[in-house]
Amino acid sequence: MNQPSDDLLAFIPDPWAAIMAASSDGIILLDIEDRVTMANPAAAHMLGDGMVGIPISRILPPAALGPDGVTQIRLGATDFIIRRSPLGGQGALLMIQINPHASVDQLRARHEQKLHNLLMTISSALDTPTILERVAQLAMELVGANASSIPLYDAARGLFSDGWIINMPPDIGIVAPLTRSVGLVWDLVDTQTSIIANNYQSEPRAIPSLVHAGVSAVIAVPIAGIDRTLFGVLAVYQIGRDRGFTRHDLDQLAVIGRQTGIAIQNARLYEEALREADRRHLLYAASIEIGAALDPENLYQAIHRAASRLMSCDSFSIALYEEERKEIAHVYIADHQGRWPSLRVDLGHGLLGHVIRYGVSLRLVNSEPEIDSIFGAQRLHADADMTRSILATVMHTGEQTIGAITVQAHGPNAYASKDLDVLETLASTAAIAVQNARLFARIQEMATIDALTQIPNRRHFFDVATHEIERTDRYKRPVSLIIFDIDNFKAVNDTYGHLAGDAVLSDIAMRCRKDLRDIDIVARFGGEEFVGLLPETTYEGAILVAQRLRERISSCPIESDAGPISITISIGVDSYDDVFAGSLKDLIDRADQALYVAKNSGRNQVVGFRSLVFGRTGSSQANAKVRNL
Repeated sequence: MNQPSDDLLAFIPDPWAAIMAASSDGIILLDIEDRVTMANPAAAHMLGDGMVGIPISRILPPAALGPDGVTQIRLGATDFIIRRSPLGGQGALLMIQINPHASVDQLRARHEQKLHNLLMTISSALDTPTILERVAQLAMELVGANASSIPLYDAARGLFSDGWIINMPPDIGIVAPLTRSVGLVWDLVDTQTSIIANNYQSEPRAIPSLVHAGVSAVIAVPIAGIDRTLFGVLAVYQIGRDRGFTRHDLDQLAVIGRQTGIAIQNARLYEEALREADRRHLLYAASIEIGAALDPENLYQAIHRAASRLMSCDSFSIALYEEERKEIAHVYIADHQGRWPSLRVDLGHGLLGHVIRYGVSLRLVNSEPEIDSIFGAQRLHADADMTRSILATVMHTGEQTIGAITVQAHGPNAYASKDLDVLETLASTAAIAVQNARLFARIQEMATIDALTQIPNRRHFFDVATHEIERTDRYKRPVSLIIFDIDNFKAVNDTYGHLAGDAVLSDIAMRCRKDLRDIDIVARFGGEEFVGLLPETTYEGAILVAQRLRERISSCPIESDAGPISITISIGVDSYDDVFAGSLKDLIDRADQALYVAKNSGRNQVVGFRSLVFGRTGSSQANAKVRNL
């Protein structure tokens, strides 16, 4: 029993003190300043231990603090009658009784059923929102409160955020003003000790919005895990001067808070297990998609899609390292505005330069210009939005550095350490895919590009020319073909050697690339023979192109290690149009027939197939007219 003060001992006869101790009603003695001087076990059970010395206004609702007489109040879900009697000018005695009209057995049965429902909710739910929403509702019903809330706590930032609010306006702003000077809840955060306040209006740190809403009593208990990690606070409220809570309410809600914390911890572990399973599935699917993409652009898009599925991705970039040039090529830059042009920077420049140079991964949770300056980070394009959260990691295979990836979000604290782990895994897959794409491109190049002249080979020419003929058929546009041969090339090899012959072939290819248009296709057809496809070119235009090419090659000797070599070429020409069509093979055959005539008519000339068909004779020597229709 809470012991009385010495000043009041004289006013408490021994027999009456014994009655107080044995009474099932709550009895509290107050001094003349209404501070508690004694509370019997029944009162302590209702309102808690440690009341001695505390003003009764801190313990009971305002309605119980009136003048002497009888007052009815509700504490939790139970109605009480409080009788206040004077003690000879030395204080007062409060007798607290359960309303005799209430059925204690019925109240207890309903209370136990509500408690059972609440515990079943906590133990059966596996997702945090469901747990918190039901606990907020059922805890309020359990203790007969008018309203409840569960604000969530972010330990990393030391802030509360709105969680669930029951029976109060959603914009009441319970957590918005929660600075350290406002709200009793900070005592709970610091000590994880439950709080009961039955005269909330008089509390110095009461939240103004709750006072304005008429809240008279509050219980707040921590929602914490087994390791005492604080997830939030379960708070219940009474509205009205005659309403408050009992110590029994506080004890029950404290247990519920602990059980809820454990349930949230389990739910988060379960949710994390599901997320991890989803991540593994997404990474597996991404590895298949990325591995199948051999075209660089398709590959970059596949990596971007994978990153967007795995984490917040407001901005994304892939940079490839070019070791010989000590440069970084940002080959893929994208944000919510779309794709941006590629850019090339020195290795010592920018965030990804830092990542590649030192082979490290970075996670910035609240990036500021001062932090960015350490790594040389900057916006990837002039109109890029600022990002506060950044992940960046290197792409490498074994000892070889391929490049780096960065994923960025506008807001702070967007990424956890596990997100960086996921990005590193994705980067490993991406590095292998980039290397495979490079190898595939090299193989394709070897299969389509002539190694000596670095122009398309015969096989690639047929692929491209076939599509061009199909386009010509579809749109009825002209296309022409020239085929030419180096005159007396065997004599060049015999006189100057095969290395000189190779130099001649390479130089001829280079001159063709310079003299023909970008849309024209020139290829090595075999040996010393070359072929050129001229889209959007008529027969007459092709004759002129061929003549210009012949003149430029014959007028400028080719430099070689063996000295300058004078070269001439013979050219056959025909077109695919409404005069002669057929197939690609037919077009090549016609031009080849014209070439045969050019070589057997003195070489160093251009012959058009149609001059043969329509019977016009006369050949084009170096200084002669072109045979034409």
